[in-house]
Amino acid sequence: MIRGGRERVAALASRADLALARLASWRAVTVLVPLLVCAFHWRAARPGMAFVGADLRYFFFGLREAVAEALRHGALPGWQRGIFVGYPLAGDPQSAVFDLGTLLTLPWDAPRALTLSTLLHLCVGGWGMAFWMRVRGLSPAAGLLAAVLFSLGAKQTVHLQHWIFAASCAWWPWMLAGLDGFARRGRGRFLLLTAIASACSWFGGAAQMAYFGTLLAGAHALVLAPSLWRRRPADALLALAAAPLGLLLAGPMFLPVRELASLGPRGAGVDYAFATSWKWPSRWGFALFVLPRAYGGGWRLSEMNLWEATGYLGLLPLGLAAALSLVRRGIWHFALLAVVSVWLCFGEDSWLGLHRLFYDWLPGYGSFRNPTRSLMVTSLVSALVAAEGLEALRAPAVDARDRAWRKLAIRASVALALLGAAAVVLPDLKGFPFNAGRAQANARVAVGLVVAALLWIAAAARWPRVRTGAAWALGAAALAFADCYLAFGDPGDA
Repeated sequence: MIRGGRERVAALASRADLALARLASWRAVTVLVPLLVCAFHWRAARPGMAFVGADLRYFFFGLREAVAEALRHGALPGWQRGIFVGYPLAGDPQSAVFDLGTLLTLPWDAPRALTLSTLLHLCVGGWGMAFWMRVRGLSPAAGLLAAVLFSLGAKQTVHLQHWIFAASCAWWPWMLAGLDGFARRGRGRFLLLTAIASACSWFGGAAQMAYFGTLLAGAHALVLAPSLWRRRPADALLALAAAPLGLLLAGPMFLPVRELASLGPRGAGVDYAFATSWKWPSRWGFALFVLPRAYGGGWRLSEMNLWEATGYLGLLPLGLAAALSLVRRGIWHFALLAVVSVWLCFGEDSWLGLHRLFYDWLPGYGSFRNPTRSLMVTSLVSALVAAEGLEALRAPAVDARDRAWRKLAIRASVALALLGAAAVVLPDLKGFPFNAGRAQANARVAVGLVVAALLWIAAAARWPRVRTGAAWALGAAALAFADCYLAFGDPGDA
């Protein structure tokens, strides 16, 4: 009887492991991404519901109605007499006339159309991250973790009222996947993917985000160029040209925008005071990497708000980053870009005058304000690093490698413990500018997340075979989802 019971338990465990293995397949990840996006934003995803925010109500809803009305009549939106004293729709990138989401959501009214478009672009971004991780040779579980962190991360979520951010950022991972695919397989279709994704990013309507994405792809192509040159010089040149080619493909949007911009207030250039506005006002901005919901009640300045200040990446990604050799995995340049993006958040107060240096010397950068928006780059890089870190911790349970694995696990555990301690200590420090009550409540959540992550690592240390299984790997995505939802998944005041 006991033997029969054990056999039944073993059979059930085997079936459960098989089911989880199927969940950790690439086909399953493709299905899970939209399910998780809709679960995260379940209130807005319900029929008849919509995302809402001041910018949506007072600008984007009216803009979308005007664009949709023209497109429904088979006309390209031009001069609009119903907005202000006249408004050139085709000359404003925020109208997103050529964006795929705009065309697919024409049957709905503006609030619902923009909501569906946003959800669609979040899925596109998640699928892109999963595809990029697959091209890089990572497992489906790592791809799902990256998809969750990028599509549902704090910076993406707080900017949902700027729906064009999701529309433009969704194509970043596809651009990078195309470059990595070309570097590994040498097939031109990957560069075509980069160029088309770059054009779609510009069509998304957030020129600043499309600009950052193009720079990100250009920097990655520059790092890949030496090895591509050794393979064939033409390959290096083609890789460097792929992302800029996307801007040329986006000419139907870019040229009217450029013409209008030359006639508008920014035609004569943007002064530095405008470019550095909405920067982090102090070094306390780093605290928001640990206590994302502490913002309420503090930093009530005329040029700072929650969605611009937020840079929260999640606690697990920071722990996984500590377990990763950035040089060995060939992502040191992404980590450098992430650090620079944080550095730029201080605007005119950035160390060594880096923001002013970018304003003066980097073409196009001086056209934008809100230095903290560069944190979207940091968000993407953290998703990549977390996926790579998870893959490093999934090393096979071989005795010769256990010591090396334990070093990685210890590094990740120490980093997580330090983050938990920082969450507890920060609200009590002198000069803490945020809401102390909310920060202390947030600290309890942070400690809970840290404990859960430490138990997750401890399980792999106690039972080495666990870390090669699907359940343990999927646990990382579940922790990331919970972390992101506890940060800003609740639409209430943060």
